[in-house]
Amino acid sequence: MRVSLFLIFIVTCLIVTPVFAAKQVTPIETVRVEPLQFNASTGLEIEPILAAGSDGYVFEYRWFLNGEENLFETLARFPGELLRRGDQLSVEVTPVSYQGERMAPFISLPLEAVNTSPTIVSTPPDIMTNDGFSYQVEATDLDGDPIRYSLDDSPEDMQIDSATGLLTWFFEEFPEGIFPVIVVVEDDFGGHAEQDFELNLSLIPKGKTE
Repeated sequence: MRVSLFLIFIVTCLIVTPVFAAKQVTPIETVRVEPLQFNASTGLEIEPILAAGSDGYVFEYRWFLNGEENLFETLARFPGELLRRGDQLSVEVTPVSYQGERMAPFISLPLEAVNTSPTIVSTPPDIMTNDGFSYQVEATDLDGDPIRYSLDDSPEDMQIDSATGLLTWFFEEFPEGIFPVIVVVEDDFGGHAEQDFELNLSLIPKGKTE
């Protein structure tokens, strides 16, 4: 008789234990990432995707940048200004029911920030002298990468300093006509930006400035 009662007790424990563990299974199937190719310009935003029939949850977020938790970012979006090319970013999402029950978290695989293209932030001047034209091109790169300047289209004798971005065009005789210019800025990781404009010298009287 004692043996039978002991066996019943063991069977009961084996049945109850899996039911308790099942409550800890996360209802999150995956997370949607926007954009897939994220960088210092875009940042990253995620949306938890729940299994069919699962609802009634709010979410808590923990972000890990290069393996270290960022304690200040607790929303669904991670800001781009905290990212640089090559950074590894992962997120832990914990569903919490409206009754306050915390479920097992969903942990994403690390995602890598891609390169950010440089941006030209200056505007060509509208001043032309009898001797020529100069324009200090200014560009920024959010990843902090070195950038170089070049000309893809330009009048003859126009030059640009590849390191500083100073564009100059000097001539002995004042030219007449419309001259297209394309300035190119690049980093060493495929980032690329262009600025195109025209120098319209057909309407400028010789010997005067614009």
